Amino acid sequence: MATLAVAYLLHNLYTAIEGHFLRVARHLENSLDDSSWHRELTDWMKIDLQGLRPAAHSWAGRPRT
Repeated sequence: MATLAVAYLLHNLYTAIEGHFLRVARHLENSLDDSSWHRELTDWMKIDLQGLRPAAHSWAGRPRT
């Protein structure tokens, strides 16, 4: 039962972070392709936009194929 609770909490945390990233991207970059929005979102959040916003994360993530 504890494992299920931790999984649920991690899922909710990830979804919350993703939601914040999505709001930032829509407000500042204002363009997300419907077919690849998730990949674009994580790529955009790695970029430091001088004078606009810092990089939101720096983890490497999934390599591009």
